[in-house]
Amino acid sequence: AARGTPIGLFLSNVVEEIERYSDRVQAMGPLSLRAECKSRAVPFRHGQDLQLAADRLLDVFVWRKLPHNKLMAECRERGLSPLGDAKVLVDRLIEYHETWDARGAPIQRLMRLGLHKEAKKLFLHYQEIDRKSLPELIKAYKEWGIPEEKGLDRAMPVALWKRVKFLSLLPVEALQLECAVHSPRASRVESSGSAKEPERLRRINDLFQHYCRLMWEQRGFQALRFEAIEDACNVVEQYELFRAMGDDELRKVYCECGMPADESLGRAALLEKLRSLLIWESLPVEELRKDCQRMAVPLEAPKPGSKEDKEEEHKRLFNALVIYAARDSFERKGIPVNRIPLLQVITVDEYFQKFEKMDMLELRAQCEGYGIPAGHHTSRQEYLPFMKQLTLWMVYSNAELLNECKACGMPLAGFDAEAVATEPEGQRLADTEEHPSFREQIIARLVLRARVAAASTAEEDQPTMNDGRCSGTSNGDAQPGQPLASPGASAEAVDGAAPEEAAGQPRPGEPSDSGAAVASAEAKWEAEVWKKIKYMRDPLLAECVCRVPVKPLPKALGLSSAKRSWQPLEAALHVLSLEVLDPDCHRPAASEANSGQEKRLISVVCPTSERRRHFHELLYECFKLQEYEPKELVIVDSGDNPSEWLQRRSKEDQRIKYYFFNVEDARDHIKTQKKTWSLGLKRNIACYLARGEAIAHFDDDDLYASEYLSYMMSKLEEAAHPGGTIPGVRLGPAAAKLSEWHTLDINTLEFGHVDMETDAKSIPPRSTRAWLYGWGFSYFFTRTAWELAPFPDVEFSEDSGFVEGLLAKDIPVALVRLPEAPKQKGLVAHSQHSSSTSGGEVQGLKRRSKQGIAMPPAFLNLMRTVKHVHQREETPRSTRPSAELERFAPSKHKTLFGHPAYMDMKQRVMGQSSHRPHPQTVQQQQQQWRQQMQRRRQQQLQQQQELRPQPFDHPLNPVAQQQPVFRRDVQRGPEPPKGADLSQSEP
Repeated sequence: AARGTPIGLFLSNVVEEIERYSDRVQAMGPLSLRAECKSRAVPFRHGQDLQLAADRLLDVFVWRKLPHNKLMAECRERGLSPLGDAKVLVDRLIEYHETWDARGAPIQRLMRLGLHKEAKKLFLHYQEIDRKSLPELIKAYKEWGIPEEKGLDRAMPVALWKRVKFLSLLPVEALQLECAVHSPRASRVESSGSAKEPERLRRINDLFQHYCRLMWEQRGFQALRFEAIEDACNVVEQYELFRAMGDDELRKVYCECGMPADESLGRAALLEKLRSLLIWESLPVEELRKDCQRMAVPLEAPKPGSKEDKEEEHKRLFNALVIYAARDSFERKGIPVNRIPLLQVITVDEYFQKFEKMDMLELRAQCEGYGIPAGHHTSRQEYLPFMKQLTLWMVYSNAELLNECKACGMPLAGFDAEAVATEPEGQRLADTEEHPSFREQIIARLVLRARVAAASTAEEDQPTMNDGRCSGTSNGDAQPGQPLASPGASAEAVDGAAPEEAAGQPRPGEPSDSGAAVASAEAKWEAEVWKKIKYMRDPLLAECVCRVPVKPLPKALGLSSAKRSWQPLEAALHVLSLEVLDPDCHRPAASEANSGQEKRLISVVCPTSERRRHFHELLYECFKLQEYEPKELVIVDSGDNPSEWLQRRSKEDQRIKYYFFNVEDARDHIKTQKKTWSLGLKRNIACYLARGEAIAHFDDDDLYASEYLSYMMSKLEEAAHPGGTIPGVRLGPAAAKLSEWHTLDINTLEFGHVDMETDAKSIPPRSTRAWLYGWGFSYFFTRTAWELAPFPDVEFSEDSGFVEGLLAKDIPVALVRLPEAPKQKGLVAHSQHSSSTSGGEVQGLKRRSKQGIAMPPAFLNLMRTVKHVHQREETPRSTRPSAELERFAPSKHKTLFGHPAYMDMKQRVMGQSSHRPHPQTVQQQQQQWRQQMQRRRQQQLQQQQELRPQPFDHPLNPVAQQQPVFRRDVQRGPEPPKGADLSQSEP
């Protein structure tokens, strides 16, 4: 009876039979229903609703059980002819219902409810709706409050209107059941409308909204996920506005919505992405979470301790979905969406667009704004991709920077991956650290590697020089074929040629092809010379690696025609030495040591000065003690007068090559009337004067065991040719250095031991890289390696800059440990004394080496000379600050990438102070040194607070707003009064 079956017309046994058949039909599957319909001559259409087929079978079964008079009454109620036998009447009823079902009319439901008159009305309504035109249907749409949609298929509004007519004929109970079955949202949520509105109308309205949602769901608007029907209407209405726009206007709106411009996207793709934006904007937070999870969007965790309300979370999730949806467009622009914080992607894209509009000078200024020296790039074409890559490095996390290093093959020795990943990004330089953060160090080395790679792939580098800066055309690009010279200083100023001749014009009396060839050769030669000069005075190496001031580039080469026969490296050294080094006079003779010899010539090089001549005896003893042959000792001395002792030794021992130059050692911010050379330049000149295929660095104050050269040479050959060396074949680029050694405090004759790989706990974590690859006293490298990457022309830390340059060029640098049998015998002892320029292993806030060990036997024969040297060493009249203070001087890049600011103290100059009447005790010296270190740390902290470097307070930094030093409301006030406790001040 509940299913509309008139069971009161049958006997009890027939009723039981009908119920059993009903239960059996309801349990049938698709195939069984199809077979049952076929056996009972009931039509079964493809795709027909299974419940409708089951109901039809039950109706036919009941009709065939009805008496003839009742069957005739069923036909009369439906307006059918009652004439014929039972089979004819049943077939007539089946055909009648099949006709209505084919029209989509749920006539059967109305019949079961006894609403036969309503069924006839529904038939008339359906006929009327079928006759309606599309404009009439759209007009009805507007009356119902549904947004007008262009290009709408007529079938959708027709079906919706028919559903409304059907609902209007149902009673309240049927409407409630319809809401419970088809619209659970409407059955749970209070219906729209006033409380006095009839229940029936409210239910019809709820079902109507549900059917509208279903219609929009089929069209891809995801309307069933919206909380309110108004949200769905707004999405559809706004989407129709987008569809009405032209292509140009649509692309403009697409970009205004925060999406990247992408010419590869067609109109259909743009509309689809805009529709997704509209949907996400209207969805509730819960649905956005589901989309983020379904699309695997990498979300950033909320800030620790922050409370995020639903509105803020909705904004964060919406922005992440928008960016992730356009990831293909961002990837085509070179922005790796999966590697940077999603909320930074749009900012990076904006920077990329700005870079495209910048000229060369603006790009250089932007690079300086990042805290990175702009370098000597001359072509905007090569500088633009570098700036884009640099911007990405700025927004990478520390862990992603490590992945970048691994991807480009940069050695990560000295960087603890766990310490780098866990380092707070944007953290200030620690008081006890002498090196910047891991992030700064890694970015500086990535930049160095990128510049080296760009220089190696560039065909020619032909800018114009002006005060150490490059100038070119108005947009910053150098003209093709332009020789490297200063503005206004044409080739005529350099070698006497006219400007048009330098530009490739033929000279009088010469064929045009010959003149062009000569000009082209000269331009290439000049470019190579400038390339060497710019590398040795690279501001990135100086300020970001060595952390000392960079020297400006010369304005012009100033080389005559006779000097243009020199090799580019010779010419570069001649220019940087202020024309003191003359390759025609100082060029070493060709090496004859390797001719017919199984072993290669090793050149031991040592730059020294007049103030260190009491160490020369120790230097010679260490060289003479070496068992390896053939070898030579190249000494580059500077000062007012040459060393008579070394001159005598060079005459007695032909292996000693002594060169004296009347120049002063360069000191930061100390001017002198004489020409000055930096320590890096002196090392380069010593390497140039060396004839050996392998070059070994000896410091004049260190101790070297007799087997040192032999042992290091074997390690160097292994690094240069891992598969074994070939006699007569020149060694390829390679270098080696010790990772453990002994130390010697000459004042106390106390030995120690340092192992950079195992004693990491005693080394500041940020200093591990510099300690591992620094300490040039044990450098051992091939001449080919030095020719590719000379020492930077700096006063301090030139050894670190040299090795980082080798690593940037993918030249292998082997870290050598002491021989295993026996290790305590000793190989090198790095000394510390009152005039040391290094020796941080035995000084500082704590001793970083294992002190008090027994004297290694290898140094026993040298101790007599050491004691003699110590007796001759003069005690400074004033306590000299440590070498760590010597290295720091002001930079034009006031950032942590550069060195800390300079401490102007007269005590820097040995013997300048005259206020100390008596020699200080060791305790007084240590106390004064600690005071100087404390002032240095206070000065560093003050610099960080007043001039916080880029990029770590740059808007691109993903964690900039999390650190107090990055607050935008912080005003940079005047300098604090002298003596203020800066360590307790707030940034």
